[in-house]
Order: sequence, then structure tokens, then C-alpha cells
Amino acid sequence: MTDTDLIAPGIAQLIALFSEHAGLKFPDVDAPALTAAVARVKDRQLALAKLEAEAQFARAQLDDEQETLLKKALRAHAYLKVFSETQPELAEQVGALVLPRPRRSAARLDAEATSAAAASSHDPAAPRKRGRPPKARPDEVSLFGPASPTEQAPAEG
Repeated sequence: MTDTDLIAPGIAQLIALFSEHAGLKFPDVDAPALTAAVARVKDRQLALAKLEAEAQFARAQLDDEQETLLKKALRAHAYLKVFSETQPELAEQVGALVLPRPRRSAARLDAEATSAAAASSHDPAAPRKRGRPPKARPDEVSLFGPASPTEQAPAEG
């Protein structure tokens, strides 16, 4: 982060003005006092950046732990569903549980994006689309106009 991000341009110009004119001194306000205040602002900014980085790291750890807990809870729920098949009361309680869905991991999102991009491209190595191909339609077919000679059916006689 630069000084211009921390200190407003007008304040920087004021400090430069005080620095150029050493004779400008007012009670508690002179070039050294303003420079010291700028140094304190920079120190606070560095301390804040460090704390924000620590908070971001702690947030990531919390997210990981919550994801681990969710995976264990989903696994426990699956075991409990199988176990409760012979106990109707327990099966009813287990069926009433609503667990959150697991978050989609970044690796899975990247894999899905890659597979979607591969499917949309016209690469001959890409898997073929399933299902019936669309009907080939003549370029200009009119509902009321005469049919072209290739479309006319031979008359049965």
C-alpha cells in the first residue's frame, strides 16, 4: 500500500508545504509533528494488515473444520439410516433430520467447468451427444406454396 492510499492527497501536500517552509510552526503543528503522525498511520496500517491476514487464515481454518464436521455428520446420518431400518421410531426421527448440503469444492468446480467447456466445443474426441439427431429441414418450406419437385410424392395410380 502506498502513502497516497493511506494519506489523502491534500494532507500530503500540506505536509510537503510545512516541510519546505521550516519557519512554519504552530502549537503542536509543524513538519516534525505531521511526519510523526504519518508514521503512526503507517504503523497502524501495517498492524491492521497483519491482523486481517490472521483473521483470513483463521476464517479458512474455521471453514475447513466446519466442512470436516459436515462430512462426518453426513456419514453418521447415512449409517443411522441403515441402522434404523428395523426400528420404525428411530427411522422416523432420522428421516426428519435435515442436514445442510456439503459445499462444492474448488477442485470439483474446476473439473465441472473443464468438462462443460470440452462438451461445448466441436472437438471430434469429445463424447457424442445422446439421443435422436434433429430432423433435416429443407431451407425454405412454405405451408401454402407448391412443394419442390424433390418433395412431391409420386402419384399412385
